[in-house]
Amino acid sequence: MPEPRTASFSMVDVFASRPLTGNPAAVVPDADGLSLAQMQALAREFNQSETVFIVAADGDRADWQFRSFTPIGAEVGGAGHNALAACLWLVDRRLPRDRTEFVVQIGADLLRTGVTRPADGPAIVSVQQSPPEFGAVLTDPDLLADALGLTPADFTEDDIQVISTGAGHLLVPLVDRGAVDRARPDTRRLAAVLKTVAGEGCYLYSLDTVEGDSAAYARFFNPRWGSRKIRRPERQPVHWSPSSWPRAASPPAPSPSWSRATLWAAPAGSSSRWTVRMCGSVGPG
Repeated sequence: MPEPRTASFSMVDVFASRPLTGNPAAVVPDADGLSLAQMQALAREFNQSETVFIVAADGDRADWQFRSFTPIGAEVGGAGHNALAACLWLVDRRLPRDRTEFVVQIGADLLRTGVTRPADGPAIVSVQQSPPEFGAVLTDPDLLADALGLTPADFTEDDIQVISTGAGHLLVPLVDRGAVDRARPDTRRLAAVLKTVAGEGCYLYSLDTVEGDSAAYARFFNPRWGSRKIRRPERQPVHWSPSSWPRAASPPAPSPSWSRATLWAAPAGSSSRWTVRMCGSVGPG
């Protein structure tokens, strides 16, 4: 009888002020031996918005490569919370303490990652985003309003536009965070609207924030790739950077295109750290 394959994994809470909050992602390190079907099966089993697998980079221009999958098995790009989760895991478990920078590969993109280790807190990771690319502008907001369960009055006068820093999402500016919270998307209709502008997902955002140092209040929906809805009230949406705000909007600060996150975990051996190991055969069934 063949020896069962085993794969270790961690659940990492990104954009969290304490454990078991924020935006979780499953991280599977040392995944080079897993097939595509096995990665897809694991992503389905974890059922997170994204599961990221850490594998060897192509060539010597990057230190590691990330491959991310949604619960329906779709491989997605972009340096969002999934990439931040994997970077945080590497900083916590693999990166020498004297290193303050490393490079990750996501698809064809090579992204510089910076590490700051405050004396009185956990490490902070900053992942550089790809340069923004401005895509199609939605010309029929009524269709989108209907798909989101909103009204045209909930939209600002700024363009509703697809913008990509690695993954092209439709950015939808709303008048306040109440409108962001009221959205109740119809998955089928929203997917149809996104298809007309070649958008992968949909970011609803407002500059009406909860906390003073936040850039935006947002929710994300990706009906085309099977991602769950995600609310990120504490940080700006990570798939676009301040440099890629819609042209008519006024970003709260200029800036380099970085996404930041902190790994909230106690030192190894603490009772606050949870370790889970999964053993067994992994296959496409």
